[in-house]
Amino acid sequence: MSFGVGMLERYVLRKTVASLAAALAVLGALVMLVAFVDIARSVGTRAEAGFLELLFLTVLQAPATILVLAPFLFLFGTLGPLSASIDVAS
Repeated sequence: MSFGVGMLERYVLRKTVASLAAALAVLGALVMLVAFVDIARSVGTRAEAGFLELLFLTVLQAPATILVLAPFLFLFGTLGPLSASIDVAS
């Protein structure tokens, strides 16, 4: 009995990882855009900060944002491959 990864498992894994990456890109971009505007509004009134400084502050906040988004990423990221496989099966 072989417990290797077969063709079907690789296909499902590839589809799921691609969907998770797409969900991370979309949700991360939206949340980082909102964070950038919030930082620009709060920091821009107190100090003369340029675009690169504000972008740097937003990127520093990115790991915490990704941790907060992780449950939603897996929720939305796994819905894509699962819903596509349901359509094919029925």
